[in-house]
Amino acid sequence: MKFSAGGAHVSRTMMLAELDAVLAAVPVGSETVDYREAILERNVLGKTTDSTRKESLRRLREYFKKGLQG
Repeated sequence: MKFSAGGAHVSRTMMLAELDAVLAAVPVGSETVDYREAILERNVLGKTTDSTRKESLRRLREYFKKGLQG
């Protein structure tokens, strides 16, 4: 468990809907740049601002990275 401030697990949602949307929009075997492009440029998450797209990318990357380690 992580007790420090911030992070994907501390946010109000675990972002499962966002993760599902990204995985549905990007083919299996794609590179990191393809996920980034889907979130930031194609806006597959339907975020209203660039800053929320960037924050979503950051949180999803953190969540995924933690999942691989644990």
